[in-house]
Amino acid sequence: MKKLLKWVLIVFVGLIVLAVLLPQDKDAAAVEANKAADAAEAAAAPAITVTARELFSAYEANEIAADSQYKGKRIEITGEIESIASDMFDEPLVQLSAGEFQNVGAQGLSKEIAGGLSKGQSITLVCTGAGEAVGTPMLDKCSVQ
Repeated sequence: MKKLLKWVLIVFVGLIVLAVLLPQDKDAAAVEANKAADAAEAAAAPAITVTARELFSAYEANEIAADSQYKGKRIEITGEIESIASDMFDEPLVQLSAGEFQNVGAQGLSKEIAGGLSKGQSITLVCTGAGEAVGTPMLDKCSVQ
Protein backbone atom coordinates (compact mmCIF):
# COMPACT_ATOMS: atom_id res chain seq x y z
CA MET A 1 0.00 0.00 0.00
CA LYS A 2 2.86 2.39 0.84
CA LYS A 3 4.49 1.70 -2.54
CA LEU A 4 1.24 2.49 -4.35
CA LEU A 5 0.82 5.73 -2.41
CA LYS A 6 4.44 6.63 -3.15
CA TRP A 7 3.93 6.09 -6.91
CA VAL A 8 0.67 8.05 -6.94
CA LEU A 9 2.45 10.93 -5.22
CA ILE A 10 5.36 10.79 -7.72
CA VAL A 11 2.96 10.79 -10.69
CA PHE A 12 0.96 13.65 -9.17
CA VAL A 13 4.09 15.77 -8.63
CA GLY A 14 5.27 14.93 -12.17
CA LEU A 15 1.95 16.10 -13.62
CA ILE A 16 2.18 19.36 -11.67
CA VAL A 17 5.70 19.93 -12.98
CA LEU A 18 4.55 19.28 -16.55
CA ALA A 19 1.59 21.62 -16.15
CA VAL A 20 3.91 24.38 -15.01
CA LEU A 21 6.44 23.83 -17.81
CA LEU A 22 4.12 23.38 -20.79
CA PRO A 23 2.64 26.90 -20.85
CA GLN A 24 6.16 28.34 -20.81
CA ASP A 25 7.03 26.30 -23.91
CA LYS A 26 4.00 27.76 -25.71
CA ASP A 27 5.06 31.26 -24.65
CA ALA A 28 8.59 30.62 -25.92
CA ALA A 29 7.19 29.46 -29.27
CA ALA A 30 5.07 32.61 -29.47
CA VAL A 31 8.10 34.78 -28.70
CA GLU A 32 10.09 33.05 -31.46
CA ALA A 33 7.21 33.50 -33.90
CA ASN A 34 7.03 37.21 -33.00
CA LYS A 35 10.80 37.57 -33.52
CA ALA A 36 10.52 35.95 -36.95
CA ALA A 37 7.62 38.22 -37.88
CA ASP A 38 9.55 41.30 -36.68
CA ALA A 39 12.58 40.25 -38.74
CA ALA A 40 10.44 39.78 -41.84
CA GLU A 41 8.81 43.17 -41.28
CA ALA A 42 12.21 44.84 -40.85
CA ALA A 43 13.48 43.24 -44.06
CA ALA A 44 10.45 44.49 -46.01
CA ALA A 45 10.68 48.07 -44.71
CA PRO A 46 12.86 50.60 -46.53
CA ALA A 47 16.26 51.08 -44.96
CA ILE A 48 17.02 54.19 -42.91
CA THR A 49 20.01 55.93 -44.50
CA VAL A 50 22.57 57.24 -42.02
CA THR A 51 26.31 57.83 -41.66
CA ALA A 52 28.37 56.25 -38.90
CA ARG A 53 28.88 59.69 -37.34
CA GLU A 54 25.11 60.43 -37.36
CA LEU A 55 24.29 57.07 -35.75
CA PHE A 56 26.96 57.52 -33.07
CA SER A 57 25.77 61.08 -32.35
CA ALA A 58 22.17 59.93 -31.98
CA TYR A 59 23.16 57.30 -29.40
CA GLU A 60 25.49 59.72 -27.63
CA ALA A 61 22.69 62.30 -27.31
CA ASN A 62 19.93 59.93 -26.12
CA GLU A 63 20.21 56.13 -26.15
CA ILE A 64 16.48 55.60 -25.51
CA ALA A 65 15.42 57.83 -28.42
CA ALA A 66 18.07 56.30 -30.69
CA ASP A 67 16.90 52.77 -29.82
CA SER A 68 13.33 53.65 -30.76
CA GLN A 69 14.55 55.13 -34.04
CA TYR A 70 17.11 52.49 -35.06
CA LYS A 71 16.99 49.30 -32.97
CA GLY A 72 15.50 46.37 -34.88
CA LYS A 73 15.20 48.42 -38.07
CA ARG A 74 17.02 48.13 -41.39
CA ILE A 75 19.80 50.68 -41.64
CA GLU A 76 21.90 51.61 -44.65
CA ILE A 77 25.06 53.00 -43.09
CA THR A 78 28.06 54.57 -44.76
CA GLY A 79 31.42 55.13 -43.12
CA GLU A 80 35.14 54.55 -43.16
CA ILE A 81 36.47 51.28 -41.77
CA GLU A 82 38.42 51.90 -38.57
CA SER A 83 39.23 48.26 -37.85
CA ILE A 84 38.45 44.68 -38.84
CA ALA A 85 38.73 42.15 -36.03
CA SER A 86 37.12 39.07 -34.50
CA ASP A 87 34.65 39.33 -31.65
CA MET A 88 34.69 37.06 -28.60
CA PHE A 89 32.96 34.32 -30.62
CA ASP A 90 35.61 34.54 -33.38
CA GLU A 91 33.13 36.18 -35.77
CA PRO A 92 34.05 39.25 -37.87
CA LEU A 93 33.51 42.66 -36.25
CA VAL A 94 33.96 45.70 -38.48
CA GLN A 95 34.29 49.05 -36.71
CA LEU A 96 33.23 52.13 -38.68
CA SER A 97 34.83 55.41 -37.61
CA ALA A 98 32.46 58.03 -36.22
CA GLY A 99 35.17 60.39 -34.98
CA GLU A 100 38.20 60.18 -32.74
CA PHE A 101 37.73 57.21 -30.35
CA GLN A 102 34.14 56.88 -31.61
CA ASN A 103 33.05 53.80 -33.56
CA VAL A 104 29.99 51.90 -34.76
CA GLY A 105 30.28 48.10 -34.62
CA ALA A 106 28.97 46.02 -37.52
CA GLN A 107 28.54 42.24 -37.23
CA GLY A 108 27.16 39.51 -39.45
CA LEU A 109 29.54 39.72 -42.38
CA SER A 110 31.09 36.45 -43.49
CA LYS A 111 34.77 35.85 -42.80
CA GLU A 112 35.39 35.82 -46.57
CA ILE A 113 33.84 39.27 -47.07
CA ALA A 114 35.43 40.75 -43.93
CA GLY A 115 38.80 39.32 -45.02
CA GLY A 116 38.58 41.29 -48.26
CA LEU A 117 38.00 44.66 -46.55
CA SER A 118 40.70 47.21 -45.73
CA LYS A 119 41.18 49.72 -42.94
CA GLY A 120 40.42 53.22 -44.24
CA GLN A 121 38.09 51.89 -46.96
CA SER A 122 34.78 53.73 -47.43
CA ILE A 123 31.90 51.27 -47.25
CA THR A 124 28.11 51.12 -47.27
CA LEU A 125 26.43 48.33 -45.30
CA VAL A 126 22.80 47.31 -44.89
CA CYS A 127 22.27 46.04 -41.35
CA THR A 128 19.74 45.70 -38.56
CA GLY A 129 20.12 48.08 -35.64
CA ALA A 130 21.14 46.20 -32.50
CA GLY A 131 21.21 48.94 -29.87
CA GLU A 132 24.27 50.02 -27.95
CA ALA A 133 26.94 48.02 -26.10
CA VAL A 134 29.40 49.75 -23.79
CA GLY A 135 28.92 53.13 -25.48
CA THR A 136 29.20 51.75 -29.03
CA PRO A 137 26.18 51.60 -31.35
CA MET A 138 25.94 48.07 -32.73
CA LEU A 139 24.56 46.66 -35.98
CA ASP A 140 24.01 43.02 -36.89
CA LYS A 141 22.96 40.93 -39.89
CA CYS A 142 25.09 43.19 -42.07
CA SER A 143 25.75 42.84 -45.78
CA VAL A 144 27.88 44.98 -48.09
CA GLN A 145 25.84 47.24 -50.34
